[in-house]
Amino acid sequence: MLRQSILLRMALVAVLGLFMLIPIVMVQGLVHERHNRRDEAVKEISEKWGQAQTLTGPVLTVPVRSTIRGEKGIKTFRTDYLHCLPGRLDVRAELIPEIRHRGIYRAVLYSARLNCKASLDYGELDAYENSDREVLWNEAFLTIGISDLKGIRSISELKWDGADLTPQPGLRTKDLGPAGFTAFPKIDRRARSSDFSMSAEINGSEEIQVVPVGKTTDLSVSSAWTAPSFIGAFLPVARNITDRSFSATWRVLHLNRNYPQMWWNQEHSVASSAFGIRLLLPVDEYQKNSRSIKYAALFILLIFVAFLMTDILTGIALHPVQYALVSFALVLFYALLLSLSEHVSFNTSYLLASLVVVTTISLYTKAITGRVAVSALIGGLLSIQYAFLFLLMQLEDWALLLGSVGLFVILALIMYLTRRIDWFNAGRRTEGGL
Repeated sequence: MLRQSILLRMALVAVLGLFMLIPIVMVQGLVHERHNRRDEAVKEISEKWGQAQTLTGPVLTVPVRSTIRGEKGIKTFRTDYLHCLPGRLDVRAELIPEIRHRGIYRAVLYSARLNCKASLDYGELDAYENSDREVLWNEAFLTIGISDLKGIRSISELKWDGADLTPQPGLRTKDLGPAGFTAFPKIDRRARSSDFSMSAEINGSEEIQVVPVGKTTDLSVSSAWTAPSFIGAFLPVARNITDRSFSATWRVLHLNRNYPQMWWNQEHSVASSAFGIRLLLPVDEYQKNSRSIKYAALFILLIFVAFLMTDILTGIALHPVQYALVSFALVLFYALLLSLSEHVSFNTSYLLASLVVVTTISLYTKAITGRVAVSALIGGLLSIQYAFLFLLMQLEDWALLLGSVGLFVILALIMYLTRRIDWFNAGRRTEGGL
């Protein structure tokens, strides 16, 4: 009965297909594991060179001492920080990228040449001074936030109204961010505003962002890198990407963010408004491996259908073990692709892995069926499948449409080839056992 029931054979093949989901999931786990190992290697390099950098400031902070009159005339004093953001902030950054290796893994690093200019208006601070509140002008300080201090290579210029400032390590307050340095300017209250300028060189990895603390914030970034990604809260107003370099400019107004130009202590967080650039590796082999393995179950299903059609149309019955061996070869394609792509380009890896699998399954089909035509048919079908998958990965935006059309064409072809089959008697034509 086993060899006479095509429905039973189809049921066994379906169960086998479900079991094959287990090795597919295992290979997916392997891809994620290798991806995580790559991230760990990149993190090790970045921790020594400089991690993703975020620039905040300059922000002028003025301590304000308040007198609190209690019962029985007892006075207590409290000091609060009043943060004043610049009216204009102009940052220009030139990124000099390089790729460092840790074993087989690569990390994108950069050296950033920064030029920062800002104008700070503090005339409104006089309104905060009265008999119970004193503005401590002599204790005012500037905060310049840099997220990873290990990356600071030099600060060649730091000026306040043309006078040199001396940067001091650490922050007087963590109201504005976790890391950075401090400078103590001499404030001329009569001027009511001052100009700030800074030239610095910092190391970082993959990303650089700026917090738009200016009433008007302008950022200009350029680099000899061909694969930038614009990240953060705002997109550039202009950009130019060529096969050798890119440049981009932003303009952000104070109305575009959700905090004012002046506030007390920790009333507001500015980090969420940061924006900037991520330097992408031109080819992320792990992302492509993850995308390709999503089609593994479909590949196995199509090959099973091809063998079943061969069984029905030619009377050559295949054992479930033979189905299993073929499906294992299809799953190993993804493991082979992953291991090769860590050493050579993804396209070359894909070609080599698909050639190995197509050749192996074609020769095995010839051996178990004894027919060159069947072997050529299976080999041709596999070649079309791998070519189709490669095309899907290249056309990411059109992958769903192309995949849906492809599946419909396959279904229509199966319907055409089996249109005259008597399914009630199809299994009785086979002489061999399943």
